[in-house]
Amino acid sequence: MGTNENSMLLETSVKVSGNIISELSEKIPSNIVALNELIKNSYDAGSPYVKIIIDSDKNLLKIIDEGEGMDKSDIDTLFHLSKSTKSYGTINKFNRFTQGSKGLGFLSVFKFGKLVEWKTKKDIGYRFVVDFDDLLKCENITDYIVELSVDNTIIPGTEIIINLDNYSKQIMLEYLSKEKNYAKIINSFTDDNFLIILQVDNKTYRSDTFHGIKDHFKERQLFYINYNSDNGLIEYFHNDVLIKTFPYPFSYSGFKVNIRLSIYNFLPGQKSKICNLFYNSFDELTPLIYVNDNLFNNFDIFDPSVMKTIKTGDMLNQMIGYVNIYSNDKLLSFNSDRTKFSQNKLTDSIISFLKDINIIIQREGSKIKQYLINYDFLKVNKLDVTSLDLSNIENLKKFIKDDFVFKNKVEIEVKNEKIVYKLFGKTATINCFTKKSIIQPAEISLSTHLDNITIPSKQIDLSSYIISATNSAGNSIKNDVIIKIDGNRIDNNILESVLEEKSIIVEFTYIDEKTKLVKQELKINFIEPCSIIEGENDAQDVLISIKAKQGYKVNFDNVVVNLINQINSLKLENYREVIACSLRTLFELSIKSLGQSNKKLAIINKLSYNFENDINNIIQFCNQKNIRTEIDKTTKISFYALKDLLIADDFVTAYRKSNLGPHSSTTYLTDDEIKFIAKKAALFVVLTNELIKNPNIV
Repeated sequence: MGTNENSMLLETSVKVSGNIISELSEKIPSNIVALNELIKNSYDAGSPYVKIIIDSDKNLLKIIDEGEGMDKSDIDTLFHLSKSTKSYGTINKFNRFTQGSKGLGFLSVFKFGKLVEWKTKKDIGYRFVVDFDDLLKCENITDYIVELSVDNTIIPGTEIIINLDNYSKQIMLEYLSKEKNYAKIINSFTDDNFLIILQVDNKTYRSDTFHGIKDHFKERQLFYINYNSDNGLIEYFHNDVLIKTFPYPFSYSGFKVNIRLSIYNFLPGQKSKICNLFYNSFDELTPLIYVNDNLFNNFDIFDPSVMKTIKTGDMLNQMIGYVNIYSNDKLLSFNSDRTKFSQNKLTDSIISFLKDINIIIQREGSKIKQYLINYDFLKVNKLDVTSLDLSNIENLKKFIKDDFVFKNKVEIEVKNEKIVYKLFGKTATINCFTKKSIIQPAEISLSTHLDNITIPSKQIDLSSYIISATNSAGNSIKNDVIIKIDGNRIDNNILESVLEEKSIIVEFTYIDEKTKLVKQELKINFIEPCSIIEGENDAQDVLISIKAKQGYKVNFDNVVVNLINQINSLKLENYREVIACSLRTLFELSIKSLGQSNKKLAIINKLSYNFENDINNIIQFCNQKNIRTEIDKTTKISFYALKDLLIADDFVTAYRKSNLGPHSSTTYLTDDEIKFIAKKAALFVVLTNELIKNPNIV
């Protein structure tokens, strides 16, 4: 384009103020994310290890590796903002998944302090220092000069030395004081050829000290599970034996998956034996998610409790493990703190697949778990072998339950007057005897000898009161017990509905061929339901409502009753602090009242006043079929509703959260959390009332 004598061509230039560095550094939201970025740099450099040293006395943080180091060209790229020679997710020359790609890696160092020194050597040793404050003062950051000093005493690799500011030091020391946190730092990669060493003052932690999940707390391991998207098979192992294979074809593109899980069946208190690496922020067990071998701090997309809202009977939530996702698709992206995927077609597919396979793994595993917990697959535990040919192994298989899915895998051996059934490294036995053995008394055991039932009653299966019945040979005769009322035999053992108050005596008898008559009696009182406390169960503005029949009375402790009434008289929005500080007391007063009661319950002898353990044990005790039946009868909370409500982990979680009430008031408790705790506390009070006051719970 031409110009005329009255026009002039002018030029300007693009300048970038140092403030842009501060804004870009905000893309790294926390010290922990920044530390992971620095670890990834060492990983991408091919180093066999990275060593992280925090010296709180000298206010220093050091990151040391023996990777390929940097030459002049690499250093130029380091300071070229948003320029990167890396392609995320691809396999690099060190046969590792490339971690970096944004070109902002060097900004990570300034999350810890403002004065940073690098020592690096690829072919020539270089030393250089950057002062973050000086960089921010620049009107044009391209004018900032980084002076490189040649130093051939530097060993190959890279060392970063950061002068820690006090805030970052305190945050790091507090975070890394907890095992579940520092364990995730040193296990931030699932590459066995990359060692992470963390030294915090005089304490050192290493990634090679944990030896994997396959053999971790194996005595209570129900399943070890493996899935690889390449072969599309879910494999279930028990005691190192492949016991089940379930085909689950993988039809997605853009990513691959490898899953390794260990699923447990803990006894009370045993969960604490699991490595703290596998605990989330709520102290619940969880598998860890890794994307291209790097830890992804998300505990939602593979939730062990996914079955809670689907079918609790299929839930296998005592789970740890590794869920590895691999992808170099450009759609794979994260939020700034790497706790969630950015939503798009690819990440929606990943989340959907992981939820679906989580459900399938738990559902299919639950079908066989009952046989592997206590190895209860035999029809009898003692047997008259007077006329039995013990050398015919095939004939001995008939004593295995017909529906046992592993029946054909059982090995049978006869020795020392026992028939030994071996499966997956464990054994179940039948004790043998002959007619020459001492005759034992025939016995009928009832769940109770006195029952109070409100009218109108449902039809009652009277045989359900029989816990066990054996003849003089020790064999079960439960189906042969004769049930009578007033001398009249009851057809099908079913008692029709009773509409008016009365009492009956139910006789349970059996005539044994050796020891003759054995008899037990049950008295059933049919009574009108009582309504002593009336009214507020269904009120929407009452915080603590007793989910029982209208007018249900709590009377084991007047202090508890008064405390509930006082809490319910308060509005949550006006009295959050008072309510939050009172909820824990309901649990503890209930447990103390139970311990001081005169009832002879087995659960009382187990009370240790370690309240979390006591709560767990009480819920487990109440979850027994006969106990749930008794609670149903007096509270009218349905038997099956109780089964869904009595989840011990929920009550322990509520009590644990209630600790925040006395210590931090509502600083860390939301209104929904207070309502959750109140709901569990109310039901716990009802359970305690039943254990103490219900005469049929023995």
